[in-house]
Amino acid sequence: MLSRDERNRYVTSVLIAVLILFLIGFSISSSLPNKSEAYQELENIVSPIDGYSTEIDNWERSKNALIDFNYWYEVLERFEQVEATNNDVESLENGVKRKISKLQIKLLPMIRKYYAAYLNEKPSFDNYKVEIDSKGRNRIIIFTHKSLTRRKRIEQLHISVVSELKVLGFKQIRYKWSDESRYVKYYFDDYSDYDLRAYNLEGLEI
Repeated sequence: MLSRDERNRYVTSVLIAVLILFLIGFSISSSLPNKSEAYQELENIVSPIDGYSTEIDNWERSKNALIDFNYWYEVLERFEQVEATNNDVESLENGVKRKISKLQIKLLPMIRKYYAAYLNEKPSFDNYKVEIDSKGRNRIIIFTHKSLTRRKRIEQLHISVVSELKVLGFKQIRYKWSDESRYVKYYFDDYSDYDLRAYNLEGLEI
């Protein structure tokens, strides 16, 4: 048998534990978007996506598109936490995902094209020639430089660019040491243009 003091301490401990669990649950639930907030924010991004301009003619506009893709991706990531029982929110979310995917399919080939043009103008790529093979939605990028006869230099360049090129949807990189030479090529598991993801804008500023 417990003494009165022991029973009091036990009851107090239980009450404190219950209170802590309640406060944790309240904190988590209050940090999640509720149904109405989720629905409203998702609705707010539908119109900008539907009316989005698909005219991209330089890297700056390409970068702005990637910033918008990142924002929409973050919005969708937040609402992965909304309870699945909110069917209206889930239906709207799936519709937004499809709209963003279709927009990526339109824009990413142009973004890849202008990213190669951007690299061509970078001082760090001085004397390099960076081109896109336009076959297959601009998914092959070609680097040409006399230093690329050396395997070590190819590996250094490859490590510095591969992550960013992969996220942009490139599927192959070719390294050449002259316009007439053969090339070393690397394939990697690429993202489909339909796949939603976050873009590392700092990494792209190689």
